[in-house]
Amino acid sequence: MGWRSWNFFKGAIDDSTMRGQIDAMVKPRPVPSAGGKAMSLLDLGYTRAGIDDGWQMCDSYRVMPSNSSAFHDAQGAPIVNESKFPDLRALTDYATSKRVLLGWYENNCICHESGGHIRNQTWRNLSYYGDVQQLVQNNFSGIKIDNCGLHNDMDLYAALMNATGRAFMVERSDQGKGTPTNDSWCPYNMFRSSGDIRPSWSSINHNLHTVLGYTNISRPGCWAYPDMLQSGNLQGPLAAVESRSHFGAWCIVSSPLILGVDLADEAVIGKMWPYISNVHAIAVNQQWSGDPGRLLLTTNTLELWAKRLPGGAMALLALDQCSGGSCSRTGLRIDLVKDAGMPLCADGKCSVLNIWGTAHAVHASAQLTLGPIGQHDSAFCVVSPPAV
Repeated sequence: MGWRSWNFFKGAIDDSTMRGQIDAMVKPRPVPSAGGKAMSLLDLGYTRAGIDDGWQMCDSYRVMPSNSSAFHDAQGAPIVNESKFPDLRALTDYATSKRVLLGWYENNCICHESGGHIRNQTWRNLSYYGDVQQLVQNNFSGIKIDNCGLHNDMDLYAALMNATGRAFMVERSDQGKGTPTNDSWCPYNMFRSSGDIRPSWSSINHNLHTVLGYTNISRPGCWAYPDMLQSGNLQGPLAAVESRSHFGAWCIVSSPLILGVDLADEAVIGKMWPYISNVHAIAVNQQWSGDPGRLLLTTNTLELWAKRLPGGAMALLALDQCSGGSCSRTGLRIDLVKDAGMPLCADGKCSVLNIWGTAHAVHASAQLTLGPIGQHDSAFCVVSPPAV
């Protein structure tokens, strides 16, 4: 859980911007789902901040052969644009002083490296080593490794990181390629199951469905990741409900929750706060009982997503997928025994926690009614069996 710069700032990042976002992460606000208790994003579990693309010195021909472009020097050390980031260690120290874990980014896409020299294996090995040394020297806690250059040897990166004796959180951003095919190889902590996410419902919906190929692989230490959240960046009359549904969907499929807005924009955060601070939604995302979440059933207008939770509980998210104005929204009635596989609910004694706090979820005997649900909106609940 955390925040990363790309979805909002793109390449327009610098030391000052990062410090402002770190400050916003530790600012307390009343949390409605916690009885109004004042909590910060950090308190809620958003502990990581990530510098994304745009840190490198793009015009680096001075240190490499002509007709080449590089942001590693001849010895393999990354070349940082010091007008943007004059002192990376001071920045990570600032984050640490706020208890925020700062992450880095490599295999860059803006002005990525090109030229014959990058195919020189000796230089490439030096640059892998230089990347990892930069993490250590500047006390970064993690790294996002993109796929725009030739630095795609995840096993080599893992070996070099492990040799430091330091722990790093590693995100592999390979656009849905190079993903694990079984549970025996995963040299990173989270892997992109999709291409880049855009601030649109169609893109969010597409990326969500890419995790379905990894329901038997996604697990603690190796999470399928349909990309950073666009909640708060959506536009149009449905932006509010789409942003909340987006967040709920990422929660129920155990996706890492990486915010992508300007955290210092109080108006934007104020609109998002009720759901990004929802302790029950976050708990669904963070709990593990052998199931990362999956698509349970589909009707004409609704999808029902489910995730098993500890103690025999189950989280359910009903998501409206109808984009037309003439859709029939009659809601969804679920047999908790037959549809959800919860035999302890047969006597009607299961309880329901309505996460969004709306009127969508109603419990009746061994049946659960969700809806009717508006366009691209969602109903989110946790069904729990009687305590044994």
